[in-house]
Amino acid sequence: MYEIIKQYHFSAAHALPSLPEGHKCHNLHGHNYTMELCLSDNWLDDHGMLVDFAEIDWVVEPLLKKVDHNNLNDIFEFQTTSENLAHWFFNEINSMDLHFRKEKEKPKYIGKKPKEIERIIHIGHRYLPLRWVSISETEKTKAVWRSLASTRIAK
Repeated sequence: MYEIIKQYHFSAAHALPSLPEGHKCHNLHGHNYTMELCLSDNWLDDHGMLVDFAEIDWVVEPLLKKVDHNNLNDIFEFQTTSENLAHWFFNEINSMDLHFRKEKEKPKYIGKKPKEIERIIHIGHRYLPLRWVSISETEKTKAVWRSLASTRIAK
């Protein structure tokens, strides 16, 4: 199976008021976040690519604009941990109406029909499973939200 991973960056502030006073994350502070997403499939297109990396940007850019240089606590009702942000990005990407960009293009789907639990997104003539999204607050930390379908062991 082929996998591609694309990385994005955004800067934002947040606080975790549920942590005890005195904890460094209790008060408002900022991070230069890294968000990564992973797409996969078992075949390549006529150009030898899973998908052109540039085709992924139009899916992610609107989400980055929502969070970049903002206070995440003003945007979200949930605790703005890396774990919850990874889950939010994953769900937002999967719930977008991804057919509006190139309505005249007919997407290809080759191979087995995915199980109902596995959601797929339409990018550049293809339907591709979004396997996971990760959020890093620092170079040493990463939280990942993975699709349930991608956690199954292949037989």
